[in-house]
Amino acid sequence: MSKILIVEDDRSLLELLGFALSGEGFEVVKVYDGNQAIDTWRREQPDLVVLDANIPERDGFEICEVGRRELSTPVIMLTARTSEEDMARGFAVGADDYVTKPFSPRLLLARIHAVLRRASTAGTPAVAPALEEIAVGDLTLDPQRQEVIRRGKRIKLTSTEFRLLHLLVTNRNAVVNSETILDRVWGPEGRTDTGSLKAHIRHLREKVELNPSLPELIVTVPGIGYLCRLADGTSERGAAASAS
Repeated sequence: MSKILIVEDDRSLLELLGFALSGEGFEVVKVYDGNQAIDTWRREQPDLVVLDANIPERDGFEICEVGRRELSTPVIMLTARTSEEDMARGFAVGADDYVTKPFSPRLLLARIHAVLRRASTAGTPAVAPALEEIAVGDLTLDPQRQEVIRRGKRIKLTSTEFRLLHLLVTNRNAVVNSETILDRVWGPEGRTDTGSLKAHIRHLREKVELNPSLPELIVTVPGIGYLCRLADGTSERGAAASAS
């Protein structure tokens, strides 16, 4: 039985979520105060944390950042803060998913199951990246370390960020539409929305672009998707299947 910690200041919603998740067979720990969240997280060692961004005493983003710095527990942020900037901030501090209020309980359950499934398989995605290292131009991807090297600088990515970049690099110089990215990176059951995808792209650019405000590596193709622009004629140590 998986244990879920819910951190939510709306006590009615907290009780509702606790009831719904208990009915799905989860062990539930409930916290409504930000000051208790980290201590409870450390003590209870949950399998997943559902975390509101707006809670008293301590900001949910801060709690996520502190918790993920110490523990590898996956986090789903559940919040009314819907801007792309807030989503990007959530992913930047270590959230695995971002669900906005108002939300469908069925959607939240699907996201919980998807995140737990990915965690139980050490982050293996719906379509796993090849294990071979890929080197293209000044960019090297190491799937085993979930790491990127660009111009000699090592950049640590989350598993979702790595799957996203891996998909774009293995289809470099070709447009990958948003629907394909959502299916290949998150899988049919764990699919996020296009707003969350944009937030992931924005944060990935902040890590790998030389100038994130003028991206040259990960290019938006309006109304379609994204393109990884890399020069041809470069070396590659490892092949990966292209998205269909």
